[in-house]
This record gives sequence, C-alpha cells and structure tokens, in this order.
Amino acid sequence: MNRIIREEMNAIGGQEISMPVLHPAEVWQQSGRWYDIGDEMFRLKDRNQRDMVLGMTHEEIIAWLAAREIRSYRDLPQVWYQIQTKLRDEARPKSGVLRTREFLMKDSYTLDLDAAGLDQSYQLHYEAYVKIFRRCGVKFYAVESDPGMMGGAGAHEFMAPSEAGEDEVALCETCGYAANVELAQSSPVPPAFPAWKLEEVATPDSRTIEEVCAYLGISPRLTIKSLLLMADDKPVMALIRGDQQLHEKKIQVPGGEFRPAHREEVKEFTGVEAGFLGPAHFSPPRPIPIVADISCREVSLLPGQPGRVPFAGGRAGTALLRPVRRHSPGHVRDACPKCQASLKVEKTIEIATFSSWGPNIPSPQGLYLDHQGQEKPIVMGSYGIGAGADHRRRRGAEPPIKTASSSLPP
Repeated sequence: MNRIIREEMNAIGGQEISMPVLHPAEVWQQSGRWYDIGDEMFRLKDRNQRDMVLGMTHEEIIAWLAAREIRSYRDLPQVWYQIQTKLRDEARPKSGVLRTREFLMKDSYTLDLDAAGLDQSYQLHYEAYVKIFRRCGVKFYAVESDPGMMGGAGAHEFMAPSEAGEDEVALCETCGYAANVELAQSSPVPPAFPAWKLEEVATPDSRTIEEVCAYLGISPRLTIKSLLLMADDKPVMALIRGDQQLHEKKIQVPGGEFRPAHREEVKEFTGVEAGFLGPAHFSPPRPIPIVADISCREVSLLPGQPGRVPFAGGRAGTALLRPVRRHSPGHVRDACPKCQASLKVEKTIEIATFSSWGPNIPSPQGLYLDHQGQEKPIVMGSYGIGAGADHRRRRGAEPPIKTASSSLPP
C-alpha cells in the first residue's frame, strides 16, 4: 500500500520528506494547540527540563518549516508528505490497529497562495485518494466530518464500511449524500397524530417521557422532551421529540459550552419542579432562550396546528439537535435533506482525513511576498491516510465503490 501511496502522491507533485517524532513544545504553544489538546498528547521533559511533545500530527512542524523556507510567490504551491510514526495517548487502546497509541500514517500538507489554490490542492488530493483506495480494492465513502480536537476550518473523511468500526455515517443511496452522523442533516418524517382534543391529563409519579408515554399508552414520537441546559451559568431550554436524544455536538448555545441543569436550577429558573417541565404555556420568572429540534415542528401541541407551541416571548428557534440514528424495527428512517429519500446509517472505520486550514495555519505564521512585494499569509491544507492497516480487499468481497458528499468534488 505504501508503494501505491508514494506513486499517487508523486503524481500530484508531492515531495517526500521525513519530519521528527520528537517536537519542542514551543511550536505547539505558539499554535495554541498545546493548550487546546488534552490528554491525547504525549508530553515529556528532556534532561534540561524543557517541555517536549511526541508528534501526533505535524502541522506545527510544517508551519515552522514554511516560515523559514518560503519567501516568494514563486516558491508556491508546495505539496510535502511523509509516511511516519504518530503517537497519541488513547484512553482505551483496543481493536488491533483501529485504536492504538502508536500507528503509521501518511500525512501530506499543501501550501498555497490563496483559497483558490487550496481548492485546487484539495481536489488533487481527493482524486489521488480515490485512486489509492481503488487500487487497493477498498470500498469507501467520502463524507463531511467534524475537525474535532485537531482543528481546521473544515474537514472530510474517507470511511470504509465495517461492523467492527467505531464511527457511523448517514448515507443516501438515491442522491449520494453522505456525512458523519455527528454532522449529518436530515428531514424528520412526521408522525400520524390521533384526533386529540386539547385537555389537561394528570400523570402522577411520571417524570420522564418514557414513564408518561407508558402511563398514557402513546408513542414517544408524539411528544416533546424539554431539557434545561446551563451555558455560562445562564439557562437555555432545548426541545427534542420524545423518541430522540440530544446530540452534544449539534446544539449551539450562547457561550458554546453547556451542561444539564441541576434540580435546584430547574426550579429556580423555570418555577417548575424537575420532571414536570414542558413547552406548552411555558412562563418562567425571567425569559429563557429556547431552541427546538426541527422534528418538533411536526409535533402537535394544539388541535390542528402541528408545531404551534405557545412559548413565552414567541416561538422557539429551530435547528438539528439530534443525530441521525441507525434504523431499527418500529422506527421510521430519517429522510435525506437533499432528496427526501430514506437515509441509512452504516458503521465504518476512518481510513483518511482532510483538513482545510486556509490562512489560519498553526503559528508561527508563514508569509510570502506576492507579485507586488506585499506580504501575504500562506494557505495550508492537511491530508492523512492510516497506512498501518492492511486495506487490501479480500477475495470474493464486493467491488470498490465511491459515495461522495455533496460538498466534495464529484
């Protein structure tokens, strides 16, 4: 596989280099990722008590090199790559080569004049990766993903389907939409409502959605779950359908970080005991921002008016707050956000990643002189393939296919 990687990387102008595994902490401190990345980073001290890092990736080293080697627009674009050992202090190393503390990776880095150059480099890498995996006989999907702790302005992943995988992707077999479930969008399929009248119903000793629905003999799909969250010590109420779960990476609240409210906080900010909070006729002592999952638009709280919820201070803003989930008996699949066909969710293994940094590359910031002699920032992209596993297709397996995300080149 490494021979194939080298051939395809060289074909797009890649220059193979070898970078150090041991890094001075200063370059990571200057980029800020020394502080942003947690326990996954191996940190140590040398004999002079200087902080050092075992390389989990090499953006900082590339930025350091670029700042010293590139002086003019004539030096760009560049494609630098290596096949190198990486080290990450995984909390639970397991599954053979799927989650280990030491692994082999092909990582490449593009340095361009501007965003247009980055787009072209991105396209070249995309095409090279497709050729690599096809030559290796790998079935794969290219999907939208979350940059996660590694950062970057945007990211995509190449995923190989496997029941042993730790990731899941949402797929549309009709239009080709594909995304990691953490970012996947979907259109909820509205439930069929009985001909209910608006009335108050006592639900003694029933605090959870499951308990209320069991007591009333109804499906959780017909209900709304109300969750009070605390962001920077300020309350926010999130609404999702009763059969769904809130996804922490999809909810956007003021302050960015949030936690579930404690019982005493629910009472203080809403005037209602925990377990009895609901969106209908919600009248807290002080206004509370409300965000509702898009599926709540289809839940009827008033006769003949799906989604018309009488919130204090007006209707809630809507967003996608829950993940697309695997299909199971008794549940309707979510619909594709582009063509409304049913989505399926498949377990996968991450085999490659793309990250688009743009001009905001890890510091120290590399600069070059343009045609007019003006200093401009270098634009970076980074791309990796897990080269330690044997990706060759077993005899008799399905032929390789590609399903591309709508935001990736075709």
